[in-house]
Amino acid sequence: MPLRSARSVTLEHVERLIALCPIAIAAVDASQRVGYCNPAFEDLFGYRRDEPLGRTLETLVGLDEHDEAAIALGRLRTKPLHLTVHAHRRDRTPIEVELDAIPKRSTGRSAGYWGVFQDVTARRSAEATLSKVTQTMIEAQERERFRIAQELHDDVAQGLTVLQLRIERLKSCVPAAHADFKEQLEMLQAEAKRISTSVRTLSLDLDVPTLGLLAIDRALERLCDDVTARRGIKIHCMISQLPPSVPHDISLALFRVVQDALNLPEHSGARPVRIALRGTDGAIHLDIRDLGSVRIDESEAGLRLLKMRARVAMVHGTFSLASPSEGATAIEIRIPLAGH
Repeated sequence: MPLRSARSVTLEHVERLIALCPIAIAAVDASQRVGYCNPAFEDLFGYRRDEPLGRTLETLVGLDEHDEAAIALGRLRTKPLHLTVHAHRRDRTPIEVELDAIPKRSTGRSAGYWGVFQDVTARRSAEATLSKVTQTMIEAQERERFRIAQELHDDVAQGLTVLQLRIERLKSCVPAAHADFKEQLEMLQAEAKRISTSVRTLSLDLDVPTLGLLAIDRALERLCDDVTARRGIKIHCMISQLPPSVPHDISLALFRVVQDALNLPEHSGARPVRIALRGTDGAIHLDIRDLGSVRIDESEAGLRLLKMRARVAMVHGTFSLASPSEGATAIEIRIPLAGH
C-alpha cells in the first residue's frame, strides 16, 4: 500500500477544517464559478448540497445586483479584498455580509479566489437599535440639561446674589469695634461669591447658551479658555475655513464632543491638547489630539465615548478613535453638510 505524501495529508486536514468551519467559505475559479463551498456557506445562503457548484458566486448571493462589488471582484488579482455588501439568500431574503476575497495563484496566474462570508445583518440591526436608544437618551439629556440650567440660573444663582447683598448690608451695620465679626462676614460673602460663580459656570456648561449667540468657532474658543482657566490644561485651538453659518444641530454636536473629550483623561499638563476645526467642500472636520499621557481604550471610556459616537451619528458624521504608541489619544470626526 503506497504511503501518502505529507502534502496530501496536509491538504486533507485543510479541507476538513474548511468543511467544519462555522464561517461560510466558497472557492471560486478563474472563470468566477464556484468549485467548492462548505456546509456553512450552504446554510447561510440556503442552498442544498452541491447546488452552488458550477454557478457564478455573484449570481448565487446576489452580488450581480451591486455593480461596485462585482467590478471589484472581477479586478481581484493579488491583494485581498474586504467588502461589506447587501446580498440575498436563495429565497431572495436580503442579508448584509462582510466578504473577504482572498486571491488564489497558480504558476503565476490568477486562479480565482476564496470567498469568506460573515453575516452582519443581526449585528447591524443591534447597532441601529443601540444607536437609536442612545440618541433618545442624548435628546432627553439635552432637555434635562436645559431644565436644570434654567433652575440654577433663575433660582440658585439669583438666590446667592441676594445673599451676597444681604451680607453686604449686614457688614455696614457692624460697629467698628467688632472687626473680627466683620471679617467673618467678609469671608462668608467671599464664599457665597465663589459658589455663585461655580453655579453660573455649571449652568453655562449644561445649557451652552453661547451657541445661540455665537458661532461655533467663538463658542469653542470660549470653552477652551474656560477649561484652561479652571483646570490649567493647555489647549491649542485652530479653526479655519468654516462656512459662514453652521447648522445648530452640527454646532451642538461639535461643542459637546469637544466638551466630553476634554473630560476623558486626567491630563498631566505636560503636553497641550490640540483641537483643529476646519471646513472643506461639503464637510466639517474636527481633530482632537494629545488627550493626556495615558492611553485611552474604548472599553475604558465606555459610556462617554458611546455618547460621543452617537452625537456624531445623529448628524450623519463619522467618528474614529486612535491611541498611538506614545499614548496620545486622537479623535477624528467628519460631518457632511449636505442636506442642511
